[in-house]
Amino acid sequence: MSWGGFAQYANQMMRANREQLKKRKSRNREILDELHEGTVVNTPLEFKEVSAEELYLIKEEIRERAQKSQNREMLLYAIFSIIVLVIVVRIMLATFS
Repeated sequence: MSWGGFAQYANQMMRANREQLKKRKSRNREILDELHEGTVVNTPLEFKEVSAEELYLIKEEIRERAQKSQNREMLLYAIFSIIVLVIVVRIMLATFS
């Protein structure tokens, strides 16, 4: 019981997969190179100049949105928990009745 056939087949498949992986990587690299041909790779980012007051207002708006989103998420969790609790209680009452 040497299991030679199974091990040999597994090794052949691993070798074939490795070869396919190399081919696929090179093919993907060629496609990406064609897509990015003629584009500038290191373009510097330009940001708008904003005063300190405007920056503070923007940050406050972002914080308010985040707080609203967090409140909405907590409300959904609470509603879901209540629904699950009601279902569990109903099942328990139905089984013990």
